[in-house]
Amino acid sequence: MIKNTIPVLIAALSIAACAAPKAVVKASSTIEEAPLTEGSAGPIAKQASPPVGSSTELVAFEAPEGFSVLMPKDPKVKRTQQQTPMGNLPTLQVVAEGSASQYSLIRIEFPPKMLSAIPEDSLLSGTVKGIAEQKKGTIVKETAAKIAGGKGEDFQIAEAKQMISGRVAMIGNSQYTLIVNHQGPLPAEATKFFESLSVPGSH
Repeated sequence: MIKNTIPVLIAALSIAACAAPKAVVKASSTIEEAPLTEGSAGPIAKQASPPVGSSTELVAFEAPEGFSVLMPKDPKVKRTQQQTPMGNLPTLQVVAEGSASQYSLIRIEFPPKMLSAIPEDSLLSGTVKGIAEQKKGTIVKETAAKIAGGKGEDFQIAEAKQMISGRVAMIGNSQYTLIVNHQGPLPAEATKFFESLSVPGSH
């Protein structure tokens, strides 16, 4: 039962982050806006040059949890504690709006006993399948990938009016899901977003 529940939970968190970044989630949580200057408490955003042809400027989001990723400016940050039969899952959701797309990152920290009970492949493929089912979309791409030193998958899901392009990876005890919701071709800066995830200790 747990093996089926956790990927669905991750998918639900991904949907919530993408579809309603300003909505209130019923969980123990804190919400903050990431500051864009150094020297202040919380995440730090530094200027980063956008790729040629990009219509959205990216900045470096550096989380207190220790990882960093390039995202559009002014991301919304939410931290929650998701309850499961095998323990609480500290969850971080970061959502930012591009000029014509939406960027989100979901980080879920798993207790060791949960990871020992659920194969990594089940978490990865279950997350992609869960997102597709909940969004009533079709998986048009799902390929294995090594992401920030961890085992992962690149995926693309077609919906009626938009595409969901993403990456999901297990790095240490945490799962990272990066998603871009877009209409038409994938924005030029999305590739930089996907490839920018950096986690200390990963190779």
